[in-house]
Amino acid sequence: MKGLDNVWVYVEARAPAEQALAAAIEAARRGGGALTVVGAIGRSEDRVFQTTFGREILRMVRDDREARLRNLEEMARAALPPGRTRSTMLEGEVPWHSVVLHAIAHPPDVLVVPARGEDPFGPDSVTQHLFRKCPAPVWSVHPGRAPFPRRALAAVDPGAPGSVERDLARRVLELSVRMAGTGPIELHAAHAWSVPSESLIRSKFGAKRTQAFLDQQREQAREQLEALIAEAHLESSLAGTHLPAGNPAAAIPALADELDADLVVLGSAGRNGLAGILIGSTAEAIVTRLARSVAVVKPAGYVSPVRPLAAARW
Repeated sequence: MKGLDNVWVYVEARAPAEQALAAAIEAARRGGGALTVVGAIGRSEDRVFQTTFGREILRMVRDDREARLRNLEEMARAALPPGRTRSTMLEGEVPWHSVVLHAIAHPPDVLVVPARGEDPFGPDSVTQHLFRKCPAPVWSVHPGRAPFPRRALAAVDPGAPGSVERDLARRVLELSVRMAGTGPIELHAAHAWSVPSESLIRSKFGAKRTQAFLDQQREQAREQLEALIAEAHLESSLAGTHLPAGNPAAAIPALADELDADLVVLGSAGRNGLAGILIGSTAEAIVTRLARSVAVVKPAGYVSPVRPLAAARW
């Protein structure tokens, strides 16, 4: 499977960018693709910025952001073959909004962003917006982990053949493999399964019958995961498969800790009508418990709720 052809790294104003840039450079290098360093400048309607002094402040901010963007672009150029690095500065009312609009118009294979690290668990507000509203896969690089993952965990719900869940699970696995490109990465796949009202079932049918039922459910989960991996032709790409029992919101973070995974890749289960509001309740619950890098993949046909603002321009 080919690597990533079109990698973006978004230089968010308040987040250290070096680790995210390093991850994006390595992904582009392994995939033989191009890297775009993206910056974004917001505009303010505050009256103080309509004064001569205010406009001078805005010019200083712009100059600082552009200088930072050029510096990061030069770092990328030094690490990649000629002709595979560029940069772009976007302008709009809100920086992350401009980035999403640009991703809608020119879809990247992955958008790499630096996590600010303000909270050891859960994404910052900018990353949350991108997770929820950017149509491209978003990879948030946690400052406490290795910039490029040595070990990654793909969390999937195999679903039934032909289902939305099955297609999204394939996308999760395929992105995980494409991120590795030509370089080594220890990739694990996991399907968390559970039986609702297990305690009630146990009290009514007894331990023996309940355990037989649980064994049956686990075997079904194993068959679903194996079928998914076979459909995607990824048997040789995986270092291990896992079937943790329990609610995915707890089971997946616990497995990530057990494996010491640098990166967790999972799918957004957002549906039409709620697109951009949540990435799916299960995915949200998993992400908020992870103190590590996370990549979120959208389902096929996802439509971002972000629309151009009247004053937006590039």
